[in-house]
Amino acid sequence: MTEKNCSMVINDLQKSDSGSYQLRVVGKGAKEAFTYLAKANLSLADLNQKPSVMIPPLTEGQQASLTCTAPGLCSGSPPKITWMWRGEGEKDSYIIGNITALKTENLTAFTKRHVSTLTFNSSADHHNTSITCKVNFTGGITTEETVTLNVNFNHVKHCACGGGALLWVVAGVSLSVHLFSMIYLYHIRNTRKKAEPTEDDQTYMCMQKTNASAGYNVIVQQPH
Repeated sequence: MTEKNCSMVINDLQKSDSGSYQLRVVGKGAKEAFTYLAKANLSLADLNQKPSVMIPPLTEGQQASLTCTAPGLCSGSPPKITWMWRGEGEKDSYIIGNITALKTENLTAFTKRHVSTLTFNSSADHHNTSITCKVNFTGGITTEETVTLNVNFNHVKHCACGGGALLWVVAGVSLSVHLFSMIYLYHIRNTRKKAEPTEDDQTYMCMQKTNASAGYNVIVQQPH
């Protein structure tokens, strides 16, 4: 009062707090009271601010931390911040294996900032999916922000897998060529074996045509 400066703080504002406010000073005695004529009008509107969601670059297989900052810097009860993940054609669900942490930063004597951090291991399943940060204030007031995740694929991992698949293909082709060669050699061997002459064939092969006379052709068998 000596500095002629009085302040009033209202925590967890509701629409019912709208109206006119006057300063009234009451002393020790019953008649020691004074009401200032000046009025301060307070009008509350619906919350139209959304949380601020910050997403770092996401890489498949690596840990990532997302931050969500609640709108407003007023003092009062800390809000409840919830993270929800939605796959394509799915309902909201929690991200498996995540870790959340809520931090309150005191900026001044009457202003605070509430920040929630979501830490999880990003995977290919999270690519092009939606994640929502929902903030619940006292009195059933809620606001939320939805963003789309963009996960960069681990090219080294995929190239390694592709190289392994290529090695399997080369090994399969080599095995097929080896089997084909074995079958071909086996076939040639059997063919040659069947073509070997028998004893009668050898006897016939030893017979040769001798021109004994001009008028006759005589086949003579050579002695063994």
